[in-house]
Amino acid sequence: LLSACQHPKPMLMLSSDLYDFKEIAKNKHYRGSSVIKNTGNDTLKIFQIEADCSCTQAYTTKNILLPDDTCKLNFTYDTQNKQGLEEFYICIYANTDSLVHLLKIRAFVN
Repeated sequence: LLSACQHPKPMLMLSSDLYDFKEIAKNKHYRGSSVIKNTGNDTLKIFQIEADCSCTQAYTTKNILLPDDTCKLNFTYDTQNKQGLEEFYICIYANTDSLVHLLKIRAFVN
């Protein structure tokens, strides 16, 4: 009876909240990805993908996900002028209860 009263809503789930490049070299480009899944019961709409560092570019393979549908969140990281432990976030804006979802990126640049 309770499930009949629930309103349809999308839910965004990342395959992981952290992507760790581990130890990488300076002045190179690295690629990574994570999977986004709509675990809700309504259409998920991804409005915007944003990185908090200009050294990172990110995009999804789809912006509209039906329930149980998935897409890839692909990103590149440029280590030019970077050194030591680096941590930053990719922000995913969507039509979910939590308007922003975060993927933390970590690397140790030699």
